[in-house]
Amino acid sequence: MLEPTSALVGYFGDNPPPLITDGRFSGGSKGILVANLPDAYKEGSILPYLKNGDKIDLDLVKKQINIDIDEYDMVMRTMYMNISHPPMPFNKGYVYKYGKYASGIEDGYS
Repeated sequence: MLEPTSALVGYFGDNPPPLITDGRFSGGSKGILVANLPDAYKEGSILPYLKNGDKIDLDLVKKQINIDIDEYDMVMRTMYMNISHPPMPFNKGYVYKYGKYASGIEDGYS
């Protein structure tokens, strides 16, 4: 992740935008970095509810990530998620194995 964070700093200077990823960062990365997000298929994750164009609020003090959508949209997305479970994007290979065996940082290991 050092390469994309360095590119952001190189392009935006001392005020790069936040970078949100499911990856992990080294000690050399700079800026507001949100890493190791919960897997989109784990219970309680907000990721399945996100759509392109959604506004996301990063509250650095409370250490929270919130979707800025109205209540009606959230209810509709929840209803859709309850009747339509998206398939796993990969069913073989390294990415599949990673998704199957890796856990989040909240578990204390990966």
